[in-house]
Amino acid sequence: YERLKEKFRAEGLFEEERKRAVPELPRRVALISARGKAREDFAGTLERRTPFVDVTFLETQVQGLGAEIEIASAIDRASRLDVDVIVLTRGGGSYEDLFPFNLEPVVRAIVRSRHPVLTAIGHSGDHHLADDASDRSFGTPSLVAEHIAQGWLAASRRVREAERALARAVQSIVL
Repeated sequence: YERLKEKFRAEGLFEEERKRAVPELPRRVALISARGKAREDFAGTLERRTPFVDVTFLETQVQGLGAEIEIASAIDRASRLDVDVIVLTRGGGSYEDLFPFNLEPVVRAIVRSRHPVLTAIGHSGDHHLADDASDRSFGTPSLVAEHIAQGWLAASRRVREAERALARAVQSIVL
């Protein structure tokens, strides 16, 4: 872990300057996860808050032998899609279960992605090299979904405020 961390750091893979800007209003999201609680938390939160955001689910193995290859492959597939962001998530687990998110294939796939990659791996206290390489990291699947929804909710508030201001301006001109 420490050798990989230093190798990636020396290559500049964790540098802020390398990271892509995350769109304020993502309309299309590629969700990479296994079936289960993490996927349900993300999708449920996003559906409740912003049901118009389109989510494409790419199921992948997230632990066990070869998981890092499957995860990297899913990121590469998501990178070829017409999406605004890629979300890589999974629920909590033991250090060993979560270790594929520290391995080179996953980190390199995140870095080479055409789209910004947001991670929410494990629980709030967990941290992985994938989080360091990602464009933005969140503590839980629900938090990353909330972040995506927040931009849309703020834009909706601005539109309502502009409508009220326009109505007041029209009323003052007419009267």
